[in-house]
Amino acid sequence: MCSIAKMMHHIVVAALLAVFASGAPRSSIIYADDKVKFGGIPVTGEIDEATKKLMKARRCGLPDQPDPRFAKTRHKRFTIHGQQWPYRNLTWR
Repeated sequence: MCSIAKMMHHIVVAALLAVFASGAPRSSIIYADDKVKFGGIPVTGEIDEATKKLMKARRCGLPDQPDPRFAKTRHKRFTIHGQQWPYRNLTWR
């Protein structure tokens, strides 16, 4: 069974490499650093042997940390399924 730290480390290293290579804004780098801290991994910015070992480890299947940019958006808590009532013009008798 893999730990949350291993899973987060795999995600964060890939994100950091993409962010630094693309020249993304500083907010993206801060977000990636937060993911590293959440995983309990020291932020070094370099890939050493321990980092490579964790990147090769199997992921758990646990959900990733949600993106804080979408934390304040509203999410629906229902699904529409089944048959639909065929009449839209309703009257009171």
